[in-house]
Amino acid sequence: RKIGAAKGKHVPFFTVVTDLASAHRMWFDNNVDKIYLASDSLYKVARHSAAIPEQNIVKTGLPIRRDFAVQAQKLVDRNSPQGSAYQRETKQNLGIDPEKPMVL
Repeated sequence: RKIGAAKGKHVPFFTVVTDLASAHRMWFDNNVDKIYLASDSLYKVARHSAAIPEQNIVKTGLPIRRDFAVQAQKLVDRNSPQGSAYQRETKQNLGIDPEKPMVL
């Protein structure tokens, strides 16, 4: 903000909090232009503990890469016949024996 003021320009100040359940108080500055939050519990912290105005809060959920969402849609229910077939195909594509159990 000091640089923007010195240059006579508005420099937007955004915060993105990607934790779901809790976050350090330092993330919550009530002078932000926008704060992006991953959960309802963080929204409550932002509103009540940090007094961030409602119009400056955006609940986005947890941002993930699109590919993760696409794979989750293909998997559907991992215990369903469709999910089992998808897991088998994925293991084969990765060169993993689909008959062996796998722990990640």
